[in-house]
Amino acid sequence: TTVEPTTTVNIGAAGYVAADLQVAGLEATNFVSTDITIADYIYHAGDANTYFGFNGPDNFKITAGGNDNFAVNASTVYLKHTGNTKLITTSTGVAVTGYISVTSGVDVIGGNIDLVDNSKIRLGTSQDLQIYHDGNNSYIAESGTGLLNIFSNGGGINLLKNTGEFMGEFATDGAVSLFYDNAKKF
Repeated sequence: TTVEPTTTVNIGAAGYVAADLQVAGLEATNFVSTDITIADYIYHAGDANTYFGFNGPDNFKITAGGNDNFAVNASTVYLKHTGNTKLITTSTGVAVTGYISVTSGVDVIGGNIDLVDNSKIRLGTSQDLQIYHDGNNSYIAESGTGLLNIFSNGGGINLLKNTGEFMGEFATDGAVSLFYDNAKKF
């Protein structure tokens, strides 16, 4: 059995539009929008897409539980959780407040991961491996119960000063050399 929906639309004196929609015994009432002009539109193209349009500096919001959880203006999209902004689009990307939980991985293609001083890259369930800079010194810290292992499948591992001077040279299956002021001492 097909039940045709019935709709009642009322336009109030202040320009408010209230619609009551009833389909197959389910009723949704008082969908209200204010100050609708011909420049604003809601358009549904068959079963493909629905478009909302605002030609002016309007804000579009989706509210649930008394909180604005999604908002769009002419240049920015805001995603919120219980009214608190968690993600904002910007001209350079997005700004996130809080934690990002990822299940498949993160790819940074042609960019950087920039952290301020004392912010750490923490790896492991208990954050056992930490990489950070405190404003003066840089650290690779293994704070768990295991070892910090550095592997190389190439010619070895070199420890270098920022100018390129050798401090230590560890050849794969070969010699170990220690340097002072770029001169081999051992």
